[in-house]
Amino acid sequence: FYLIVMADEELLSLVAETASGKLLFTTLKDEGRLHEIFIFFCHERHAQENILVWDEIQEWKKNPEKDVAIKIFEKYIKEGCDSQVNVNYGTWKRLESILEGDDAVEEFTGKEFKYVEEEVFQLMMVSLIQPFKIQFPIILEDFKNKDDDSKKKKDKHSDAFLPGEGNDEYEEGEDGEETLLQMFYRLFF
Repeated sequence: FYLIVMADEELLSLVAETASGKLLFTTLKDEGRLHEIFIFFCHERHAQENILVWDEIQEWKKNPEKDVAIKIFEKYIKEGCDSQVNVNYGTWKRLESILEGDDAVEEFTGKEFKYVEEEVFQLMMVSLIQPFKIQFPIILEDFKNKDDDSKKKKDKHSDAFLPGEGNDEYEEGEDGEETLLQMFYRLFF
């Protein structure tokens, strides 16, 4: 038990002390448990496909084979697929042409998904990394309790918004003042 609690404290400290979103994203890739928690967070926000396509592209780049590239394209990028990520039309058409069209290539360099990576990375930086960092203590607790039915929130995902914006969990600070986090949210969101 002590080791698990200590690991949680280390994760809390690591996330809290990482100033840059890019640095936190790099840390996510290298720290297995933190990566698993981030996938859980993305799933709760219905955005899991972003980190999953990122992971699959990184793995594919180690051995860029056409059949795997086509599977990634069909699973995450092709129009109408179940786990479609948000990439611009030019990126989608360029990939479709390279993989399935008249310009299809047989040899890959590992850079064919470069624009997908850039667009997914930007999306994660803006809409996932900062909320993950801000809400990490809550996310960690939800992650630890995800398999414990007695501690799960009934029929509900984790709150997508910070307290104070429409949910009942808004609480004033100890002296009746708003907390620093609530003030930050009020000023910037």
